[in-house]
Amino acid sequence: MKKHHILFLALTLLFGAKASAQEWEYSMNMFNDSIYFRDTKELPNGEILLFATSMYPNQTRYPSLFRFSKNGTFLGRKDYFRHAFWGEVPFCITDDDGTNYLMMAYSPDHDTASFNYFHNYDNPPDYAFIGLYKVDENFDVIETHELHIPIDTLDLPPCYGCLLNYDSGSLLLLQAKKDGDAIVGAYIKQPTYDYINPRGNDSIFFFRMDFEGNMLRRMGYKTESQGGTFGSGWMYDQLIKVDDGYAFCYDACPLVNYGRESEGQDRYGCPGRVYYMDSDFRIQDMKVFHVDGPIDFFQQLSVAASDHNTFYASFDYQKNQNGVLGCGLYEYGLDANGTGTLPIVRYITRTSSGWDDCALINGVDIAPDNSLYYAYTLGSATNKYNFFIEHLTPDLDTIRRLVYVDSTLYCSPLLYSLRLTEDGGALAVIRTQHFDSESSEMVQFTKVLKFPAEDFVSIGETYDNNLNVAIAYPNPTSGQVIITGKDLKTAEVINTLGQCVATTKGKGSLTVDLSQQPPGVYFLNITDEEGRKCVRKVVKE
Repeated sequence: MKKHHILFLALTLLFGAKASAQEWEYSMNMFNDSIYFRDTKELPNGEILLFATSMYPNQTRYPSLFRFSKNGTFLGRKDYFRHAFWGEVPFCITDDDGTNYLMMAYSPDHDTASFNYFHNYDNPPDYAFIGLYKVDENFDVIETHELHIPIDTLDLPPCYGCLLNYDSGSLLLLQAKKDGDAIVGAYIKQPTYDYINPRGNDSIFFFRMDFEGNMLRRMGYKTESQGGTFGSGWMYDQLIKVDDGYAFCYDACPLVNYGRESEGQDRYGCPGRVYYMDSDFRIQDMKVFHVDGPIDFFQQLSVAASDHNTFYASFDYQKNQNGVLGCGLYEYGLDANGTGTLPIVRYITRTSSGWDDCALINGVDIAPDNSLYYAYTLGSATNKYNFFIEHLTPDLDTIRRLVYVDSTLYCSPLLYSLRLTEDGGALAVIRTQHFDSESSEMVQFTKVLKFPAEDFVSIGETYDNNLNVAIAYPNPTSGQVIITGKDLKTAEVINTLGQCVATTKGKGSLTVDLSQQPPGVYFLNITDEEGRKCVRKVVKE
């Protein structure tokens, strides 16, 4: 298991990092404009979509979408308001032929003082609905498919001090993405967003739908965990595809009671959980995943699946009762070898003396060359210059660290999502807080930032600068190890007795087969065409 810890001190925040002016940005005042940006997507034609939740003063919400050209030119905004219902952030799915669809969930507006309240007061709607909307090139709806879903959540006592709509039954769409010729996703029925006294989600559903809006498969489970914003509000994009079905990752106490809800809690509090499901979303097994050391809890989970039977998890953590906070990026093996706990392949942590935050929706993205981009914010004595995007090898070694510099920031920017673009750049959605000298008030903005490709260095460039000769993965392995690098020539496999047990030759990437070797530690002596050498350690499981 490989691990790295970095402590960033206030006076050395910029050491080893590249400060950058972003390529372009777009921002809106959270309160004056009542806009909450959440996530982004790059379309095949190069356009950038920014997904948002818009809000009226009485807290009635509706999904919104902003369009930009590749170079940041604003192309327009679309609002998807529905009478008598409120909704959150939309999801965009692009079909094989390039047709775009939006998927959104709407719940009844229960605020009787709202202009949007259902006018037949004696018979308000008792259902929510998920809509699949085919859109044209301007994202105007040209075809509608809506599925009505009863709001039959638990009968809970009123939440005093809560917003009325959030104290009522509602539907939260967690995910919707293309999978083959269909759409897969998840949603939660929840009775409340209550911050202070989370009273639990009611049930979670996983579904498959075709592009005509027909529900092909749906499975629901009563939930066992506490809810609230930390329990359900940020569970986006945590359903990943695995070889024989799906896995849903969750970062709190048991979501679905599967018989091992207390495992590991004595040392770690509530560990994360992975629910293994078959292709019809039937839960086959549940595994827990821990963090290294005496961590009381972790939260704000986001995940990304690799191409070698592991997944990466980004999250905040709190260590011991002193409240030491930090950000972690862990790689877990999906094969637990019959045990109830997933193995930690490797990990890194990023901490400071201040308040540290990982992304609320998506904090890690994987590039085509299997390198990773990891985003987080770190506190400091001045609370400035502390939003980072780190480019990492598959072994989680740092290639380059970019820092977002904005001298007007009052405190840490809060990251919502990081997404890579086809041109090698990155998009980040963040919330920032600035001090307005004229009004002597704090002003909050949500914004999308585009960082150009030249702000980052590719793995190939690291070879040119003799920073790394080769990267070997997966590690640990049960069979083959792939070695990627520039102009690679040979690799020798050496066991702990110093014996060469295998040799491979080639040009460019190399493959070593350890399937016939006994479990243990091996060393790869790698040489490139210019005679440069490096050694990589791998573990055969």
